[in-house]
Amino acid sequence: MSMHISGSGEKVVLYERIKFLEIAIEVANEDEESEAIASKLEAELQQYKDRYESADGSVLMDASGKFELKMRAKMYIQMIRDSSAQKTENRT
Repeated sequence: MSMHISGSGEKVVLYERIKFLEIAIEVANEDEESEAIASKLEAELQQYKDRYESADGSVLMDASGKFELKMRAKMYIQMIRDSSAQKTENRT
């Protein structure tokens, strides 16, 4: 499946990251264990939104682009959880 985001300029990259982070925050909020992850992602999201506002270009994304971002976000959150669990195991 290919990403269905199109546009021009830096906004395309920033838009993809913003949408990815929004979805990753939703995924993280589905699990109480991941609330700390969600708050870190929210801070990162705000930085990208600020940059997006001042960037040049335009962006469009269709439904399949959003679906792909959701799948990537779920894998990302799981990777963060696994990494956190591994760090906890290494401390003991």
